[in-house]
Amino acid sequence: MPSEWRLPPEVPATGESRYRDRDARRAYKRQWRRDHIEEDQAYFRSVRDSRRENNRRWREAHPDLVRDQELRRRYGITLVEHKAMHTGVCPCGEAILYEETRTDHCHECGVVLGLVHDGCNKAMGFVSEPARLRALADYMEGHQHGG
Repeated sequence: MPSEWRLPPEVPATGESRYRDRDARRAYKRQWRRDHIEEDQAYFRSVRDSRRENNRRWREAHPDLVRDQELRRRYGITLVEHKAMHTGVCPCGEAILYEETRTDHCHECGVVLGLVHDGCNKAMGFVSEPARLRALADYMEGHQHGG
């Protein structure tokens, strides 16, 4: 554990005057950090592996909470809303949606558009303009061989 926190002599231990001069307190904290950086770093290195292991175990024990946090952070929707969007069929075609779907969203405004099949999501990523996608579909239909 890092050294015990001690107030500078010019800052009283009690009373309102303790916080009167915030700049002096901040300067003291900066200096304390410079003086104790090695022991701080040694402490955090000593607990780093156990913290990582604890975090890993917690994530494994609470996958729904982890997924909910991820969806809220990335797309602004909850896991319940995400599951409600799951219809079982990709809106781009007849592909069946499994648990691992892709959340299609507008990269400009961040609005979630729906859940799509991985292959459809990749195709939309390569061809982002609808007119270009229609032209590509026309090209593919015009060059189909019965085979």
